[in-house]
Amino acid sequence: MPDGACPRSGDRRGLHDGGQAARADRPANSLLAEAVAATESLPPGVVNILTEAGNEVAPSLVESVDVDVLSYTGSTHVGRLIAAAAAPTLKRLNLELGGKTPLIVFEDADLDAVVPQLVTASILMNGQFCCTGSRVLVQRGIADELRTRLAAALEAVTVGPAEAPSTQLGPLIDRAAVARVDSIVEEATSYAKVIVRGGPVTDPALAGGAFFRPALLEVERLDVPLVQQEVFGPVQTFEIFEDEADAIQRANATDFGLAAALYTHDDFRARRVGRELRFGGIWVNTWGPMSEHFEQGGFKQSGIGVLCGPSAIAEFQNIKTYATAVPPQH
Repeated sequence: MPDGACPRSGDRRGLHDGGQAARADRPANSLLAEAVAATESLPPGVVNILTEAGNEVAPSLVESVDVDVLSYTGSTHVGRLIAAAAAPTLKRLNLELGGKTPLIVFEDADLDAVVPQLVTASILMNGQFCCTGSRVLVQRGIADELRTRLAAALEAVTVGPAEAPSTQLGPLIDRAAVARVDSIVEEATSYAKVIVRGGPVTDPALAGGAFFRPALLEVERLDVPLVQQEVFGPVQTFEIFEDEADAIQRANATDFGLAAALYTHDDFRARRVGRELRFGGIWVNTWGPMSEHFEQGGFKQSGIGVLCGPSAIAEFQNIKTYATAVPPQH
């Protein structure tokens, strides 16, 4: 499929020799392959791992009549292509797609606790995460204070090689991604107020890398690209709301509905607002907790089906009903 994305699949042949096949060139998933191969309770062929740089194999999996269910995590664009290609075989799909996570901060929130979480939500996985906290929605009464504190915290983020102990924000996937994200931010300066420009790192020590400093831009309109489109980089919008109704309206104003977070000491408010948010996952006074026990899925253009939890298992099962007539009594 385009964008280098493909459903999860692979090849485990030759890995019961202690993982020697995986060690030959040690691809990125070789450690997982070796762990699978060493699991004696998994017969050969039950788990297969395949990695491809292009899109030669993935379409065949989507179109094959021998594949009953596909689980895909990636962009909404590729998710739509998979859905279209799978339609002729009526294949069941589990699609976990893009997101535009709002982080809603009410006036009674503890900013000492909130600010570090807003930063983490922007830079974890270098902003290349479907649940990246890309929208900061703040109630007007604390907007000035939060703007100042968040800007200072983002400017203080340490950017560097992923293996360096002091690094908080590593590189984007490649330099083309840096150029793409930078162009999005540059275009946004025509309709947004720049709080922290961020951008490509110019430090000579990091020259040649794909490093991008976090950006924060204040917007009012909801129909602009920076609000409506997934950036997939450490870029946040700063948006001011008046009350609960305004916060809900702003948060729901995109086609995405994967995850949202809200910060308040009022549990009743959290429940009221949470009920109205059209997102598959709601975090209260935190951001990002995930578990194999949590059923995770998106609303709207963020996908169909769920990952993890009991419901996720059901998506890979067929339901068969037996109806037996009672034999006549003689």
